[in-house]
Amino acid sequence: MFHINPENEVVSKAQVHAAQELNKGRVPKTDKPDFESLEVIGTNELVAFGSGSKSPQRDVFLHIFLEDSLRIKTYNISPFYDNLRALKAMENEALNIEAVAFQKDKIYLFNRGKNIIFEFTYDDFLAYLEGSAPFPKPVLTEFSLPKINGRESGFLGATIVKDTSMILFTASVENTSNAYDDGEVWGSFIGTIPISNNTVLNSYGATRIPNIGVSPSPRSIK
Repeated sequence: MFHINPENEVVSKAQVHAAQELNKGRVPKTDKPDFESLEVIGTNELVAFGSGSKSPQRDVFLHIFLEDSLRIKTYNISPFYDNLRALKAMENEALNIEAVAFQKDKIYLFNRGKNIIFEFTYDDFLAYLEGSAPFPKPVLTEFSLPKINGRESGFLGATIVKDTSMILFTASVENTSNAYDDGEVWGSFIGTIPISNNTVLNSYGATRIPNIGVSPSPRSIK
């Protein structure tokens, strides 16, 4: 993790997850935890979720405390992800968590492939990880997102628009048949999803992001 000043200069950096092997400073694809999802909780917490698209390598959760000295708690969340994989809505579908958003006491995980938002109470999620509470059954909201060439786009990034009850999300269409392999990006979308009474509504608005020379792939919109 890098600390950047207003002039975009690196002030400091800290390792947040150990890698057994590096290739020119990069973790090999087969071993990487695939931290696609990062969110700020309050003023001094960060959370990062591995995508879960390969188990157990990508079944990792980081709880990062931004105190006087950086403090990091690392969890193997295979049991948590296995509970998601076992849900009826995920039957014959791949888990691939690509984004996370937080508002009030709720945390929202965005699955790419079968486009589902999993909604949890944040404290219940943490209690489960610490072994003091049972698996917190999520509220599920499924979406059919825009298509390109007959292929549905998938969630890519998300955040809560400040001082609103609105999710801002990105989605893209990638020419690949599974959640693990990369493919050519055919195009991307940006859109909004409303939240009412802390619950995601099953509606959205979206527009395609123009291609300027190359197809955009907006990995994050924090």
